[in-house]
Amino acid sequence: MRSLFFFCLFACVSGRLLLAEDYPKAEISNGLIQAELMLPDSQHGSYRGEAKPGRTFVRIGIGTVRKPDEAAYRPFETYEIVDPGKWTIHKHQDRIEFTQRLTSEQGYAYIYRKTVRLVKGKPELLIEHSLKNTGHKAIETTQYNHNFFVIDHEVVGPDVVVKFAFTPVPQRGFKDRAEVRGQEIIFPHELEGKNGVFSELTGSSKDVKDYDFRVENVKSGAGVHITSDQPLDKVNFWAIRTVASAEPYIQLRIEPGKESRWTIRYDFYKVSPAPTE
Repeated sequence: MRSLFFFCLFACVSGRLLLAEDYPKAEISNGLIQAELMLPDSQHGSYRGEAKPGRTFVRIGIGTVRKPDEAAYRPFETYEIVDPGKWTIHKHQDRIEFTQRLTSEQGYAYIYRKTVRLVKGKPELLIEHSLKNTGHKAIETTQYNHNFFVIDHEVVGPDVVVKFAFTPVPQRGFKDRAEVRGQEIIFPHELEGKNGVFSELTGSSKDVKDYDFRVENVKSGAGVHITSDQPLDKVNFWAIRTVASAEPYIQLRIEPGKESRWTIRYDFYKVSPAPTE
């Protein structure tokens, strides 16, 4: 495939991603796809947080963080990391294996494993997760991926479409920046500056068949198909000038001593280019 995909697959409870050239990173390849991944690092990584006093709580995949003086939890903000847990990383040519072990004073403890793997001979990328509860309290949380795909550095506009397995119903208005067309969200014109789009979407069932999304750019002739082996809990839609994204959530409840496993699949493919006049 000639088209290039630059993507952020941020898979933890929350946190914004910041990109910089000096963040620790590694590359994997299967001959068809080359992927660059940010590596966990509490001192130099892309997620480091801000120092404010208060109590601590656990963010899976991040560690124990400090709660500042605030009116409510901010799921998309960063917090000071008090204990990043113990990370081990194994790098291979076609995959990277991450493991985080954490024990907290609140009684929560876990072993979280995530492998980002390129499938041999196919334009596919898998994110394989496992979360084992090693504490004495049940773990109940949601997990989601941002799915920030930038295709060939093209602008989000009429050439971009996001497709769903159900008819999405926005809970916030898109103004004139995007619109629902059947089971697709399209963009009448290019998004400008900071004029983005965000909304929770309803219309899906809590079923694995609805964890099915496509992002296509007909100008580049490139698309990505996103699926999982877990039921969809809910999904958000987010777009700015550089990115159009479906952000799907799954629900996890893991009793002490038990383990959950789930996989997210990204299939990259060619789409018919837009007709030229």
